[in-house]
Amino acid sequence: MTQPTTAPRPRRHLISKSLAAVFWGTTVLSLYACAPYMLVLTVWAAAEGGKTLAHVLLLVGRPAALDAALVAAVWYSLSFSRLSLPTRSAVVGALAFPGPLWFALAFYTRGGAS
Repeated sequence: MTQPTTAPRPRRHLISKSLAAVFWGTTVLSLYACAPYMLVLTVWAAAEGGKTLAHVLLLVGRPAALDAALVAAVWYSLSFSRLSLPTRSAVVGALAFPGPLWFALAFYTRGGAS
């Protein structure tokens, strides 16, 4: 008697998982690069009396809050279209990573996000 052979499982969602890892990895590295710069700006503004702290927070906080709201809205809207989790993560990652990447490039090339 011979045992039936089973076909190997297909590799599902390999491309979308890879794209999601690249996009979210780039996003996290960009945020990691921006964090020390923002910490220095915040401490400097607070030591100055807090007058420019509100300006710094509005300059960076407003786009960050809008980006977070947009990412959350797209995430939930894609869940209604019944996309798989890796595909949804790749799409949202592609939407999320340009913001922090732009801030990191602006901080380290021009010395500010203005």
